[in-house]
Amino acid sequence: MSVNSLLPTQIAMLVIFIGRKADILSRSHPLWLRPSRGGFPNAEHSVLEPGENPGRSHPPPHLHNTEFRRSSLANDEVFSKVRKILALIEAEGLNLTIFLDAIFWGNPHCVDDPQVRYARTALLVSSQLSDILHRMWQPPLSSRSHHSRAKGARETIVQLVHEFEEDAMRHEMAIISKLFRTSADQLREEDLTNFAYEGVLKEVKEGAPNLWRVLSLAGYTAKQRTVNSHKNPEIILLVIVAMLSYTMSHHNNRLPKIFAVYFKSRGVAGRAFDCLHKLGLMMSHKWTTEATEEISKNCMNEVVRLMKDHIWIFSHDNVNILFRVYSQRVDNKSHFACGTAATVFIKRSGSILPPYDIFEMSYQSYPPLVKQMTYQVLRFLIESPEFDFGTYHDRDDPLLQPAPPMRALPCGEEHITLQYMLGTVEITEAAYEGNDRLIDEWFRQLGMSSMEEWKRTGLERIIPWIGDQLTVDRLQGLYRMRNDECNSFERLDWLVPVFGWLHLQMAFSNSLHQEALYHIAEAHIRVCWKLVGGVGDLAEFWSLDAKQITNLAVKLVREHASSEALDRMDEVLPDMRDKVQRQMIMFNRDVLHYIVLNQAIKHGDVGIMESMLPLLLLRFLGGKNYKYTIEILELLQGLCQEWPPAVRDFVRDHCWLVNNTGKRSGFLPVDTAQEMNIKDIKVTHRSEGPNIDWAYLTKIHPSVRIMRLVTAKVDGELGLLSRGKKHSVPQKQKDVKRLEDTYEASPGIHVYTPGRKIQLKCDCMPDVITEGCLVMQKGQRMKRWQDGCTFERSTGEDWESDIVGSSDSGIDSE
Repeated sequence: MSVNSLLPTQIAMLVIFIGRKADILSRSHPLWLRPSRGGFPNAEHSVLEPGENPGRSHPPPHLHNTEFRRSSLANDEVFSKVRKILALIEAEGLNLTIFLDAIFWGNPHCVDDPQVRYARTALLVSSQLSDILHRMWQPPLSSRSHHSRAKGARETIVQLVHEFEEDAMRHEMAIISKLFRTSADQLREEDLTNFAYEGVLKEVKEGAPNLWRVLSLAGYTAKQRTVNSHKNPEIILLVIVAMLSYTMSHHNNRLPKIFAVYFKSRGVAGRAFDCLHKLGLMMSHKWTTEATEEISKNCMNEVVRLMKDHIWIFSHDNVNILFRVYSQRVDNKSHFACGTAATVFIKRSGSILPPYDIFEMSYQSYPPLVKQMTYQVLRFLIESPEFDFGTYHDRDDPLLQPAPPMRALPCGEEHITLQYMLGTVEITEAAYEGNDRLIDEWFRQLGMSSMEEWKRTGLERIIPWIGDQLTVDRLQGLYRMRNDECNSFERLDWLVPVFGWLHLQMAFSNSLHQEALYHIAEAHIRVCWKLVGGVGDLAEFWSLDAKQITNLAVKLVREHASSEALDRMDEVLPDMRDKVQRQMIMFNRDVLHYIVLNQAIKHGDVGIMESMLPLLLLRFLGGKNYKYTIEILELLQGLCQEWPPAVRDFVRDHCWLVNNTGKRSGFLPVDTAQEMNIKDIKVTHRSEGPNIDWAYLTKIHPSVRIMRLVTAKVDGELGLLSRGKKHSVPQKQKDVKRLEDTYEASPGIHVYTPGRKIQLKCDCMPDVITEGCLVMQKGQRMKRWQDGCTFERSTGEDWESDIVGSSDSGIDSE
């Protein structure tokens, strides 16, 4: 074998292997390459000899020496010197292979010799080393040559690169496997949601730079990096790395575990689970089923623990669930079943009322409502496109800001309400007996069914129980029926039923679509703005200052949306009354009341909500909605007469609204939150399959809370929230403008026309507030309510009787 054929092979084997190996070993803290100045040696210093300073800031002297000698030699001179050196090597009984092998750590004497070590380092740090290696990989082809290019050391270099890559990949995979290693039984909230893709991406890039480079080159071309402005393959590459790590060990399951819970919450079928598990993307379907059950247990244990340290309230509501059967039989058919779902909400942070007091409360609460109504009227003007509020000269005037809240609940991340669903059960809440059994069932699930817990509940606790009108009515009925029981627990003395404001809003709006109410109201108020301002276009208000606009808003409410305006119309002789305009004034007043209530709920202003209770009482009484009349009377009785101050504040601040986002506009009624939980049970996180029954639902539904958190976390990290959680709403302006033009074109429906009549009786709606005042003055309804809530009640405390806690309460179902 010739000397020329040995030269490239030996240099490739020795220089590449030693240089690249040293770079790997430098990250493993070798004894002869200690970190300097708080960091590891860089690629340039990783090939320095032991004893040399890797932390120097100036280039090593070897580079200067090589460049100096190279610049002083001509090509012909270099050629003649190389021939002489090769001849000298042969004369000494060596060849180039033996010579290079000895220099590059092949001979122990050469390793420690200063002269040899200097020469060796000079090559390893030389800027020409990469050129030498490249020519070994692809020898240059002379322009005068008619032969094919020489093979060089391509095969050997490829083999060595493969060996290096195998070593590097195993080393890097061992490093990053720690990022994905978790125990399969780590299923707490923080275990499943404490995962930030950006942070993990950074750690993977730092711990496995070679693996990341190879995957990046395979998945993303240089052209794509230049052209694509949105496409980013890093998330895909991270998932690939996680899958590779999972195939190395099933303990590296951090990402597969999160994906398993995520896809379970999205309702992926079991067969799809098995397929994705085979691909290494997530855990098996069997593991996910068992993990979901474990998550449910953890959630139940957590809510029991939190109930001991924080404020909590309770709510339940009926749920209808479809059980599908895949093989129909006489005794095995698909069917709907009625049950009840419950939620525990964790918050971290006298005498009968006479009618006169209710009227007095109504008068006292009206001024704050007028301020809120005035602002809503003002908002319809400044938000109109014609007004162009963005260019208005007084847009920062305090008069144009929202009216201050009467009693606003705090908001922020620390005030987010925690929701813990209990296991859904096959017990209907429509009957008294069902609610009696439900109370026992919820206490059992919460670990409060022992005699000690019953005694603590009866003597020490007050538990608000929020629900719709039916739920509250049944609980109040149980409270009355159990008045002679032997102790305070059996008498339900600890129970404070509170109705949910969602269903009250529904009764208020009389089942009309909320969006339609807003649009119709805005169109009517715009027309009224033109009347009070004497203008033909809302844009003409732009020239007025904030004080003038505010005064006009007060005038609009007083003349076109108030009971005062109705009273003034009633003072006119009957033949001169304008029935059409009266209907418009009454509608404006009522719809503004509804909007004020809706905005107060949305922004957590429980002061406005409380101030509207007398008005709502008169409305429901006049509209013959006697069920909600009773509910509001009971609430007013508790707030104004029976409850001590601490209980009154607790009900106002914690039993009406919850906040799942921490935002100022993120409040919603408790029964709305319960309805959303039922939606998750029936739709979002529904359980399907031939083996689904009530026992399974009872066991699995507490896990919905963690599924929500994991779903939100994954959607946020992957940028899936851009799709949104609800359908987009088209711009309303065209609809409102069309309604406004229609009302304006109508023959003066907002302008007084003496003696104008309404042709159809069904088009003439009564003033339910006035009707409610008249019914209240008669006193019959009030007396009926007084008779229903005035009764003798036992005060004994017998905890030794055999009947304590008996499931047979003697209450018949309706």
